[in-house]
Amino acid sequence: MIQHQFKSSCEFATWASENNVYSLYYLGGNMDYPNQPGQRVANFEMDIETKNETQLACIGLNANELFFMSHDELFEWLIKKNAKDLVNNGSSDTFKGFVEFSCLVQGKTITCYVGFGT
Repeated sequence: MIQHQFKSSCEFATWASENNVYSLYYLGGNMDYPNQPGQRVANFEMDIETKNETQLACIGLNANELFFMSHDELFEWLIKKNAKDLVNNGSSDTFKGFVEFSCLVQGKTITCYVGFGT
């Protein structure tokens, strides 16, 4: 299986649009990025329109991006962090198959992603 590593969601977004990524499945995250301790990553299986195989993507996240396996997991986190002003931004342009939310936690805007099927 082919694995791709991206330093940021912006780098992934550019690559994904050029390579026709049409679906992503979140595998988990919050692990250290290889050779960069302390930077969180999210791991995905992805399907590319022109390829006949599933590939892996390891994407470095900034401090204001979070992924959740389910809506229940998101809502638990929102309560725990006392998040305010939750806004559903609709389908994510960057992460195909995910709904994008934004909220405020201690004055910082956090972007949260949850897969459609969860």
